[in-house]
Amino acid sequence: VGAVPLYLKMHSEGEFCEEVEWIEAAARHGVCNWPRLFVGVPFTPHRGRRLLTPAWMSTAETVQVQQHLIHGLCAISAQAKLSVNVAFGTENEQELFAAAGFIRRTARQAWWSNRHPEPYHDFADFLRALRVKNAKEIGKQRSSLREDGVIIEVIDGSLDPGAISASLLLEMFQSCYAPTQLRHGNVSLSSGSSGLRFDLNEFFFQMLGER
Repeated sequence: VGAVPLYLKMHSEGEFCEEVEWIEAAARHGVCNWPRLFVGVPFTPHRGRRLLTPAWMSTAETVQVQQHLIHGLCAISAQAKLSVNVAFGTENEQELFAAAGFIRRTARQAWWSNRHPEPYHDFADFLRALRVKNAKEIGKQRSSLREDGVIIEVIDGSLDPGAISASLLLEMFQSCYAPTQLRHGNVSLSSGSSGLRFDLNEFFFQMLGER
C-alpha cells in the first residue's frame, strides 16, 4: 500500500522552485516545460515525505513499496511524455530518486532556529542579540502593530481539533487568502457567480474545516 501526491500542472506557480534556468534549458532543446507532473504539496515549501507508506510496514516492505512508487512515476511520465518535478522530499527519498535517474537540483531556504546551547529566554532576549539598529526597527514594527490593534492568536488544531471549524477557515479565506491573491494578481477570471477563480477556492477551505 502506497501513494504519491501527484498533480498535472500547466505552470510552476505554488511550487516555490527556481524555474528560469530550467525553462531556458527546455527552450534550447526544443522541449515544452509544461504541462508536467508535480509531486509535492502545493503552496507549501516544506520538506516532507512524498513516497507515502503506512507506519505499520516493516523497513524492507517500505523500501519495496517506495521502489514501486518511483517505478510507477517513471512509467506515467514515459507514457504521458511529461517530465516530473519532485519538490522538497526527505533526504532519504532524494537518494532514491537520484538512484532512479532523477536529476537533483538545489533549493535554498532561510530557516530560523533558536540559539544553542542556551536558547533565548524571550523575544526581548532575542532582540538584545541583534545590532541596535535592527533591534530598534523590529521594536517599531511591533509597536505599530499594537497601536493598530492587531492581535495574534495561535490556533493549533493538533492540540484542539475543535478549534478548527469551517466558519473559521472561511473567514481566513475571505479576510486573508483572497485579498492577498488579489493584491498579487494571482487570480483569473471565471464564468462562475463570483467572476474570479482562485487556486484554492472557498469550498477547499470549508472542506478543510469540516474534516
